Amino acid sequence: MKPEETAAMEGDLAEFPLLEMMSWLHYAGKTAVMRVEPIGGRRDQHAPGWLHFRKGNLCRCDWGSLHGFEAVVELAVARHGTFRLSNRPTAEPPPNIVQSTGKVLLDCAIILDEQSVT
Repeated sequence: MKPEETAAMEGDLAEFPLLEMMSWLHYAGKTAVMRVEPIGGRRDQHAPGWLHFRKGNLCRCDWGSLHGFEAVVELAVARHGTFRLSNRPTAEPPPNIVQSTGKVLLDCAIILDEQSVT
């Protein structure tokens, strides 16, 4: 987000996990950009992650050198950090998520569940 933009919502990933926020944006049909600054996780990225939603559909995710579904999974692993949500319209970036948002959410939940068992 650029400094002149204001956040429509911001919070802590420990209180509002990424998959829950993604699910809310999806089912509410929101168009938004989410900036995620995770602490910990499996990757040590020194850049914020970006998720782009159009009418509730996750169309793009980038985090450092990771893109698409791989970036979503790695961001979802982080249980701590912050997020900022902006509903300010932006230029629509080219999509890099090919699955439906429902499938992305389900696949991420399965991966996270499998990790918590092992």
